Amino acid sequence: MKKAILTLSVLIAAFIFPQCSQDTRVKAILEIQAKAVNLQCPLKLDNSVTMTKCEVIGNRTLRYYYSMNLGLDVDTVTFKENAAPAVIDALKEMPESKQFSDYAVVLQFRYHDQNGKYYCQIEVTPEQYKQDKQD
Repeated sequence: MKKAILTLSVLIAAFIFPQCSQDTRVKAILEIQAKAVNLQCPLKLDNSVTMTKCEVIGNRTLRYYYSMNLGLDVDTVTFKENAAPAVIDALKEMPESKQFSDYAVVLQFRYHDQNGKYYCQIEVTPEQYKQDKQD
């Protein structure tokens, strides 16, 4: 259902904003995506991670916010080293990633504890999550 909403939102935006500049069109598409995500928030992803919101930063950056309830001190360096490759691999598997990479969208994943204390941010560029072409 989420994929259908995203795809429909992107298609609608592409038709609504054809006369706009590329940056304006991309930002409008991202705003629609952020609103669709925010309608589902807070979204519990597992026992310790909840997506709390999504927002557009500038013209080509989509930032997702996560609250983590780990119950212990987090080694943010180790967390980031382990989480970044998993995030990139997951993005490569998502069909929506092609649309994001076509529009050169940077994706940011910002992690906080349940009280709002900042842990870290993982930033993924289109070059990192671009799907490999399979012949």
